[in-house]
Amino acid sequence: MKQAHTLLILSLLLTLGLSTSPATEPSTGQALLDKGLKLQNDGNYKEAYELYRQLLLGDHYEDHHYVAISYAVTCLQNLNRDHESDEFREEVVEKLSDDWSVLQAVANSYQYANHTGYMVSGTFHRGHHRGGGKYMNSVERDRVRALQLFEQAIREARKASPKQRASLYFSIAGAMFSNRSHQGAWALQALTDTSQLPDYEEGYPHRHYHQPGNRGAPVQPDGTPVYFDTPSTYEKARNDGERWRWLLWESMELDSYFEDDALYQWAAFLHSQFGVQNMAQYSWFWRTTVPEKSDDDTSGSYAVHTLEDTETITRLANGVHRFSLPADQNYIKLFRQIVDMRQGYSQNAIDQLAQVYENRRQYVRAAQIWREAIKSFGPGHSNSREKRLSQIVDNWGRILGAHTQATGESAEFDFRFRNATKVTFTAHRVDVQTLLDDVKAYLESNPRQLEWDRMQIQQLGHSLVNGKSKKYVKQKVAEWDVTLNPPKA
Repeated sequence: MKQAHTLLILSLLLTLGLSTSPATEPSTGQALLDKGLKLQNDGNYKEAYELYRQLLLGDHYEDHHYVAISYAVTCLQNLNRDHESDEFREEVVEKLSDDWSVLQAVANSYQYANHTGYMVSGTFHRGHHRGGGKYMNSVERDRVRALQLFEQAIREARKASPKQRASLYFSIAGAMFSNRSHQGAWALQALTDTSQLPDYEEGYPHRHYHQPGNRGAPVQPDGTPVYFDTPSTYEKARNDGERWRWLLWESMELDSYFEDDALYQWAAFLHSQFGVQNMAQYSWFWRTTVPEKSDDDTSGSYAVHTLEDTETITRLANGVHRFSLPADQNYIKLFRQIVDMRQGYSQNAIDQLAQVYENRRQYVRAAQIWREAIKSFGPGHSNSREKRLSQIVDNWGRILGAHTQATGESAEFDFRFRNATKVTFTAHRVDVQTLLDDVKAYLESNPRQLEWDRMQIQQLGHSLVNGKSKKYVKQKVAEWDVTLNPPKA
């Protein structure tokens, strides 16, 4: 009888389990997504990943559940199964190839993927791998695969709303520009072939797109700068630079929300290519006196303070040149346009504009822009804008570096100043013998951890000025005033 009761109880439990189990399983796509998110947040990545797969590859998918793609990849990474992510992405693409939002999500996933891995038995193993293999990267391969999916998404999104297409184009612009900023900008001259995937590459990712050294902005065969125009369509672009610009322009024409962001990206790129700061590597650029003529410049001036807003002097691949900028390539004009829009990037633009004039040594104009920025947007983080203005309009001066000079002769040094009308100097005797004795005693003490600043006697002047060696400063031996005549603005 006891055995019969036990069998009856087990039978009831099994019956209850079978009857209640379907009710606990998520019955909709949103339920699957919600449960997956809870499991993921609780650290149950394996179970969460299985639910995301069920959502994306099963029959419950709805058009707003593409976010599950990035969640699933994150789970694989946390499970140290990143090597499975590519197969997962391609399964989703095959299943939902007619959904442009899914294609966009998978493309973004490739763009932000872990681009490093190992080649093991002829197969790329993304992410960390135990047991050896050749270290590889997939930077350019992932970029091209993302562009392939983006181009497929463009075709599928023809019936999407203007706002949706604007968001898509803006996202593609980011992928197109990937690894193409600053020293990598030369690569924008090429037209990426999206008909086939490039091979994986050996070594670290940064080796792919950086040219050795800063060679200046690229030039045409005739020596003039390379400018990127706006093609009439994406397909008619002659290079990636034109593709990138078309995507930015198309996004802001479809939705004004992207206007200031797209324009700022374009202006910042032009500034990085054609700004006068590109000459900073030349020692004379930061000096007061600069050469007035050069074999490269028949206009007869390297003086950046003489530039009009329509001009620039910058380093190109064939040397330093002064030239006029076309209106659509003029970063000063574009920064001003963004400032006047009074949108999200207006603050960035006005700060950048003020720094442009600082770099051009057009300090009166820079001060005007900083005052405008403070009035319109406030003093800035930690009063950064007010400090920059103060550097221009307040009294300022410093003693420039000088060589050691013989005792018994009149010492000479240079003093650089701005706006000041008078400066007072004092000279003190320095107890060098005590300094040397202290250094010797410190070394003889054989300290376990050396304090290098206590041994750098050649930095004595800096140490004295910063108050770290006041004990060596003795009596005052001279004091004198100098009248200064700052130039009128």
